[in-house]
Amino acid sequence: MGILILVVTSLILVSFIFSKPGYIAAYLLLFQDFLFIKFYSVGIPEYRHYYYALIFIIYFIVNKKELVKDKVYFTIKDPLFLSIIIIIVGMLVHDLIIGIDSGWGREIVNRYYSQVLPLILLAGFFLTKKKTITQFGEGIILFGILYFLTVAFTINIDTLWSGRQIIREQVIISPIGITRTFSMVFVVAFIYLYRNEWLSANNKIYYYLAVATSLSMIVATGSRGPILATLLALTLYTFISTKKSKIKVLFKYLSTFAVIVPLIYMFSEMYNLEIFDRFAGLQNYDDMRRFDRYLLVIFLLDNINFIVGLGPGGYNMLTLGESHYVHNILIELIIEYGLFGVLSITLIIIYSNIYGYKFLKRFNLNYTLHYIYLLWLLFFVSSLVSGYISSNREFWVFTIMLVYLNYFYSKEKSYRLSKQKYG
Repeated sequence: MGILILVVTSLILVSFIFSKPGYIAAYLLLFQDFLFIKFYSVGIPEYRHYYYALIFIIYFIVNKKELVKDKVYFTIKDPLFLSIIIIIVGMLVHDLIIGIDSGWGREIVNRYYSQVLPLILLAGFFLTKKKTITQFGEGIILFGILYFLTVAFTINIDTLWSGRQIIREQVIISPIGITRTFSMVFVVAFIYLYRNEWLSANNKIYYYLAVATSLSMIVATGSRGPILATLLALTLYTFISTKKSKIKVLFKYLSTFAVIVPLIYMFSEMYNLEIFDRFAGLQNYDDMRRFDRYLLVIFLLDNINFIVGLGPGGYNMLTLGESHYVHNILIELIIEYGLFGVLSITLIIIYSNIYGYKFLKRFNLNYTLHYIYLLWLLFFVSSLVSGYISSNREFWVFTIMLVYLNYFYSKEKSYRLSKQKYG
């Protein structure tokens, strides 16, 4: 059965390469994991990277036409692209000049070069058309549903409600990664349902299916960071992007949660899920290991060179191997890359929010592109409590994709000014 699923899915992916490049880009950039589960389940995990690389190469060859000269120039000149160049320069300074002293530091750099940088290049230069980026959002929903079905066929459905660590053992994927992925699917489906008043009955069923399957996986894995980031993103969206009365929007928003939260609570009590216990544990935040890591950085500030930083993996050496990373990309960039990290993350935070806010306020612009900023916000907030520079791939992907919002906003603004001037 596992082999059959791999074959059928592969045929679908190949057809998407030629007919729906945005769909296949969604798989390549965001959904590598869901087919990796099947490679493990059929006993050939060593082939998963070759499979992904093959799809990646075919996509590049077939979709060379997506490279648009003026969009490439626009991206290269954008501050967000510059921010990524700065952090890469910081890595190269340590890699080629100062030297990297730890095996973990070397692994971080190698992973960034091989697993993050190719995704940045694909997202930055091969998604240049509105149609492709709209397909990208639709691909998130499609692969989200397929991901859910893959998990359901891989493990006993009762196991889904047996605890996050049980799920991890069954599918070989971090519960945090699963929560992040399905939070992403939930956000995109929410936007499509919230903003499109002319959806057909079939499309509504399809998007509600995406909401239901993603919500079930979010509840089952129960990672707090992505859940809180999702709530933040959707709250901002409902208030920034609407022309309706803010009081009415607030009432509608609170009413929705007044229905959903009790249902989730009843469900979690029925299946003895961990999600509410994990949130209750935030009351004792000072007992959490992540909190201890942040305090440790403060205590050891005198040992940090803030010009060039500790270097990749420096936190691991600073703590004498007690912890690999600090679980906060902001702190990591500052202490390990010094001024390179400070400048890079400052540019990212400032320009990402400027682009996102400007685009969301333009109510008449294509709502199917709004997900880019919201997902950047989701993954940025999530990266402040989990992962490290090379594991937070989605954060870097949506950082470079935000350039599109600035690009399309600039084009739309130029069109409006031209129309006003020449009638």
